[in-house]
Amino acid sequence: MSKPINHHFVPKHFLKPWATDESTQVYVFEAQKNFTHSLSEICSRNYFNGNPKVEKELSDIEGRHENVLKTIRSTMDLSELNDSEIATLLSFVAFQRNRTRAVKQEVWESGEEIISEGLREDFEESSLVLDEEESYIDGLTDAYIQSIHYFLIIHGIFGHIILGDLRVALLCNQTNTPFVTCDIPIAHDNPSFKSSERPSGPGVANSGIQLFCPISPSLSIFLYDPQYYQVSTNQKGQILLDQSEIIREINDLQVYDARNIIIHNGAPEVEIERLHSTWEDSDRLGEVPQTHESEEWGELELNFEPSHQIPTFSPEIPNVWTVPTLDSPQRQQRDPARYKKQKELIHRVMQRTGASDAAVIYAVRAQLEWLQESG
Repeated sequence: MSKPINHHFVPKHFLKPWATDESTQVYVFEAQKNFTHSLSEICSRNYFNGNPKVEKELSDIEGRHENVLKTIRSTMDLSELNDSEIATLLSFVAFQRNRTRAVKQEVWESGEEIISEGLREDFEESSLVLDEEESYIDGLTDAYIQSIHYFLIIHGIFGHIILGDLRVALLCNQTNTPFVTCDIPIAHDNPSFKSSERPSGPGVANSGIQLFCPISPSLSIFLYDPQYYQVSTNQKGQILLDQSEIIREINDLQVYDARNIIIHNGAPEVEIERLHSTWEDSDRLGEVPQTHESEEWGELELNFEPSHQIPTFSPEIPNVWTVPTLDSPQRQQRDPARYKKQKELIHRVMQRTGASDAAVIYAVRAQLEWLQESG
């Protein structure tokens, strides 16, 4: 059996609703042009997930994600989903949030220098002599970066735990302006806490978080913190959107985090031009400190420009009201016990396997077994 080489960081099954005959329209920001590409050619890189065995296992959990997204797209009804399907949806959102090229690049840009310098110091203190020392250090640095990304992917696989207290609504686009997606499909907001000066990096454990994930040109998943938002939906869990301006605002959230491309397959040219202007005008963050960790490398305090950001604007979604509160929700965790439970589970997985690639494989199999039992 041939080993998978081309690894998608946004899966093909997710992008299919924006495609015709396996091809879609891709707008490239830097080129300021639309291109037609096969789904196999976009949001992917050779050996992106490192070990091909990891890619094979990830494709298994993607199949589970694909099934629940197909159900939502076909029925447009959240009320019929069972607990296992809701957990699968939450796992998909968390998993997709952490697996992108932007997240891996974030880890690389923040950690490459400090990791390689640490390795050089170790070589200087040892008696080991290598003819190709620099290439060896480069290889080890790559491996450490990959291990940190694996660690974040495992967080995503078990993401139903930390997202389990959020509620889900389905935003139904009834306008002629389609939802778009991009190379970072999970968009963030936190209307309960906004800085008037600049955007900020979000945490999925923070109170007041909102997550948007368009799953087709006409549908978007909307996750929200019920402690800070009162939301009214119909019996199918839908919020009907009949104003193009609201669709544009949700598209702006997508573009705000987008790195290189928009995927749209026929959005009006005027909307693409507007989104390009939004991308150019985005007030992006400078570097901020955050702790990354992996079992092999431990905790690293790194400076980076986060791949996920909260902008200064918020979409005005109908039937969504902010609950008055005196607290600043972004400065506190919603449920520390959930974060602790997820962290302890991940550490048990890492300790049992001893290597980050094996831990991903174990996490996928454990998650699929749990979903099967809970379904």
